Amino acid sequence: MEEINAWQGMDPEARLGAILQDRVIRFDPYAVDDETLLMCAERGFWRGGAALTQMAVFHFHDIREVKWKVNYDALFFHIGECEEELSIPVNSLVNSVTHHITKHPVYSTINGRHIVRSNIEALQHKSVFVSHSIHGFIRIYRAGQAYRMHSLHGRPGRRAATIRKAMIQARIEMLGEVLAYPESSHYIGGIPSSIDYRLPLREAIARLRHIQSSVL
Repeated sequence: MEEINAWQGMDPEARLGAILQDRVIRFDPYAVDDETLLMCAERGFWRGGAALTQMAVFHFHDIREVKWKVNYDALFFHIGECEEELSIPVNSLVNSVTHHITKHPVYSTINGRHIVRSNIEALQHKSVFVSHSIHGFIRIYRAGQAYRMHSLHGRPGRRAATIRKAMIQARIEMLGEVLAYPESSHYIGGIPSSIDYRLPLREAIARLRHIQSSVL
């Protein structure tokens, strides 16, 4: 799934406000019970464009060959309660993307580990929570992304705990990305000297770290 940059037409101050006021960024996963959290996650959809984090459950089906100009293998899936079948090319999951600012390679991960060809078949018929993705490029100008996936299994309480932990960590990571690379067209863009973006971002990260430490 390729992303379209939805920041076009918004000035840097409006972008910063949108980041900090984003409904998923502000949602407290510890303020609801397990059943409600799992229900919210299943109702989630892929939030493209300007969204820093996600709240989506991918239910993987199987790996199939796609007939195209050059045939390729893809992992098919649906998101949450939506029955529409989607697919991700296997190569997109196992190969790195080039980070949109640092130009370093970034890989999709499952439970913090790189997805590689030797374990991609194990994703078939499994469900994962996708907390966020990192923007990058495939080849030179083609947009791509590295997914951050977390296995969902066990009783509802265990699945809900996985989602809560992943959501908080995703926010810390992505707000840190904005703080480190505010000039990115995926984040704030050009920064006028009149905007103090550092303080509100650092305060938001500090609040999240406090939540994280209080539940460990």
